[in-house]
Amino acid sequence: MIARLGLIGFVLLVLGACSTGAPVPEDRFYQLDPGMPAVSPKVILKGGLSIAHIGADPLRGGRAILYRNQNRPLELARYHYEFWAEQPPRMIQRALQDALRQSGIIDRVEIEGQRPHFRYELKVDVRRFESLVGAGRSQADIELEVVLRTTRNDVPVWTKVYRKQNDAIPGDMHALANAMQQGLEQIFEQLAEDLKAAETNDN
Repeated sequence: MIARLGLIGFVLLVLGACSTGAPVPEDRFYQLDPGMPAVSPKVILKGGLSIAHIGADPLRGGRAILYRNQNRPLELARYHYEFWAEQPPRMIQRALQDALRQSGIIDRVEIEGQRPHFRYELKVDVRRFESLVGAGRSQADIELEVVLRTTRNDVPVWTKVYRKQNDAIPGDMHALANAMQQGLEQIFEQLAEDLKAAETNDN
């Protein structure tokens, strides 16, 4: 009986300690809504463009927000309780579709599988999509490898690598998300300019 009372007292003590502890942080989620590139006065690419499934390694393909320290550049880590609203490859694919549709340089833009007979296909691989921290600084670091090919003969028209690093307020995750959004906007703007030359190169 004494042992049982002692066990009950211990359990109550543990529960009491837990109830008076600091509250568990809530998960927070961030979405990106990049602005659209400048609208072209005329259609440059005709025949349609399909955006293939965007590739990424397992970490950069997940929803956890990642960071690297400048002093340990080979090490990737995840922020606790901080997540993207959806997986970055899917988020980038949808944003890229919206941007290219709005740009007006292509007559039709769809996600892979919806229009298999389009003339062009865009393949994108996420090389970097993280925060770069250290020395009191924080940067949004994005790097995308993009391949434009023709479906007619499966020949690449060009392969380009886009990388943008934008400053963010250290420790401010909303500022980081905003800097990531700015990076995507800059990449989409440059990508749209490069696509304008594709018709000439493909002739």
